[in-house]
Amino acid sequence: MPQLNSISIDELFRIIGTPGAPVIIDVRTDEAFGADPTLIPGTVRREAAAIATWAGALAGRSAVIACSHGAKLSRGAAAWLRQEGCDAEALEGGYEAWRKAALPLVPEARLPRRDADGRTHYRWCRDAVGETHNWELHAPRGKRA
Repeated sequence: MPQLNSISIDELFRIIGTPGAPVIIDVRTDEAFGADPTLIPGTVRREAAAIATWAGALAGRSAVIACSHGAKLSRGAAAWLRQEGCDAEALEGGYEAWRKAALPLVPEARLPRRDADGRTHYRWCRDAVGETHNWELHAPRGKRA
């Protein structure tokens, strides 16, 4: 039976990589992550204890929060994010349920470095596709004086 404000691993697996996919945030403790330094594809790691510093950036977006077992840490973080205006859900069973279902995992060591906001160069390229420019091109290259 689905829990309130949660998403199943199957549901999340179906929407990863789609245009409407939520931000996936791994809030496992450093100890738990150190024991298995792999991530659900598309995940950004954040420290749950520092949620006050990063929660505001998710206002108006949707997010799935994953801790080790889908219990206190992810549910608490999701509740905090909902108070900040983010449509947040906890991942049922957490990271361990995802791993036990043999769903894809990405070794952190294989990922490019991220900035403080969790962005990589690739991420900027993907997310900025709607960016426009306001310069004028006055003449084709071959016809410039």
